[in-house]
Amino acid sequence: MNQSHSTSSSNRRNLIYIATGLAITIAALMLRIYQIGQDELWFDEAFSFYMVTISKWPDALLRDNNPPFYYVLLRAWIGIFGQSEAAIRSLSAISGALFVAAMFWLTNQFFDRGAALLCGIFSALAPIQIYYSQEARVYALLLLFIVLAYATLLRGLATDSLRWWVLFSVCVLLALYSHYFAILALIPTVVLIGLWPHPEKSPRVWLRYSISAGIALLLFAPWLIWTVPKISESLATIDWIRDLWMQTGPLLALPKSIEGFTLGSQAEFTSLINVKRFGELLFPQSLRLVGLTAAAILLMATMIPRHSGSNLRPWGSITVWLWITLLFPLLGLCAVSFYRPIYAVGRYDILAFPAYALLLASGWSRLRDGGKIGAFLAAFVALALFIPVGVKLVKYYSAPPDDYARPTARALLEYVRNQDVLVLSRSRAKTTIYYLIRMGYRWEDGTCNDGAAGHKFTCLMFPPDSPLPVAAATGSKHVFSVEDWSRKLLGQLQSTDGVLWMVFDGDILPDGRLQARRPLSTLIKLFESSRFRAVPIDSEYGIVEFQR
Repeated sequence: MNQSHSTSSSNRRNLIYIATGLAITIAALMLRIYQIGQDELWFDEAFSFYMVTISKWPDALLRDNNPPFYYVLLRAWIGIFGQSEAAIRSLSAISGALFVAAMFWLTNQFFDRGAALLCGIFSALAPIQIYYSQEARVYALLLLFIVLAYATLLRGLATDSLRWWVLFSVCVLLALYSHYFAILALIPTVVLIGLWPHPEKSPRVWLRYSISAGIALLLFAPWLIWTVPKISESLATIDWIRDLWMQTGPLLALPKSIEGFTLGSQAEFTSLINVKRFGELLFPQSLRLVGLTAAAILLMATMIPRHSGSNLRPWGSITVWLWITLLFPLLGLCAVSFYRPIYAVGRYDILAFPAYALLLASGWSRLRDGGKIGAFLAAFVALALFIPVGVKLVKYYSAPPDDYARPTARALLEYVRNQDVLVLSRSRAKTTIYYLIRMGYRWEDGTCNDGAAGHKFTCLMFPPDSPLPVAAATGSKHVFSVEDWSRKLLGQLQSTDGVLWMVFDGDILPDGRLQARRPLSTLIKLFESSRFRAVPIDSEYGIVEFQR
């Protein structure tokens, strides 16, 4: 009778636990869907759209400097759900919600149900996770595959089942085909094998791990060999990473990443995710300190000695692995950035977020298990963490949505006439084209055409679409000639009565002069030397007319 009652009680607790995990995952999905289409696409998202709808396949994939899996998936996704902002981003929203479920599952394997609940809630609410789950880029999907790789590896170690080792290999392969930097999050899995508690099984475990990881690497090798030269040359042309690295400062990179993981970003905080709403948020300093202090307490609590009754080693060994998994990607990016800057707070450092969330859950569990005082302290610290996170989310959702490219496209249609030539510069090009397409235009072979309205004009990106669009400015061996491009464009204008327009992405000074980086500054000088005078028509949206 007692045994039956115990079984019934255990089943009830299991159902409650599963229902709670499901509720957290559904809540995470709702948070990611809420207002998902209100912000306009920014440059990176418009690039994703451009890659999967306008670029010529498969040439575009082979010329790009990123692995292809996300683009292939997004192309199919857009074909089913459409081209709206919400539709394009919904793939990331679902990936983000599944990431929360995967974190819930992974934490339960590492620690216990209490830790899994806290980790699941934190992963669901973390502002940086909300951001990437509402962005049409690969990062939400990438984190999902990384966490699934960790979880399937653990299941393979625990069960010694071939099925889990195969799934581990598949997750590693998908992570690598999602982003090259996935390797920084996957390398620490080697350490986990060394921490596994069954020495007598060590040779077989190492063999299975080596085969599983080796197959994934072998299948990824052809793509990597094809693109290695392009990766190196492409990184040399990305000046915004260098600028962000200089603004951040090497000594502050890791602390800023940890703050970004905890509370997201806000105004005057150097982070890539400030390109949308976070850049406008004013967050109380007192709440910021409360949230960061709570996170620091949980991280320090991971050092409290404790042993687990699970089938893994004592928690101390797992904690060591989590710290390595947290620090390895961050220190690796930091070290490489002294040679060639690639560390961008709020971007590639996101690889370390799963380990960070797991460490917070580990610290919380150790506090909780410290008797009555420990349980009270754990509850208090959790509250001190989640209140600032909740306030940051309220401010995030309350901030006015970003709206710049949409009105730019509308304004252009008031100015640009048939036979005119429009030059879309650098970061403004793909966002403007996206919204022209949403307004009924087709962009093809450098022409914007609305057949129904009878409106057609030349619509060119500068620098033109290529694997290395700023090669001339960087001294790359793949030279793009601004002079030749300008000469061809001006020759086209001479044969018509059209007007030359530009959507400008530099600074318009009070006296009307244009300030820009190369190669755009070179192009403007060539226009001026050909007796075209730049006249800002709409300085707010960077619309400039070059009058003869």
